[in-house]
Amino acid sequence: KGACRKEGQACDDPDTDAASLSDWECICAPPSVDRGAGKAAACTVDECFVKGCASCADGVCAAAGQACEDPDTAVASLGDWTCTCPPPETGSVTGAAAICT
Repeated sequence: KGACRKEGQACDDPDTDAASLSDWECICAPPSVDRGAGKAAACTVDECFVKGCASCADGVCAAAGQACEDPDTAVASLGDWTCTCPPPETGSVTGAAAICT
């Protein structure tokens, strides 16, 4: 539990039997879904995979018919996602729908 708390993560121990000591996991805080078996998780957030939110990266790009890409999925690197126009159009912009030409 201490390893998880130290990193701001939740701890999940599916089998609390005294004979089962190595099955615990650290779980990242949302929107990250990463887990670490027996250690702190390496938490990442791909902003293009946060679903069900019209104002989030995937919702903005999808509504414009564009591709979404998050070049840096580190938790500390939010807001760097881009929308890119589908071929044969060109255009790409960070944090909003692109103007395609």
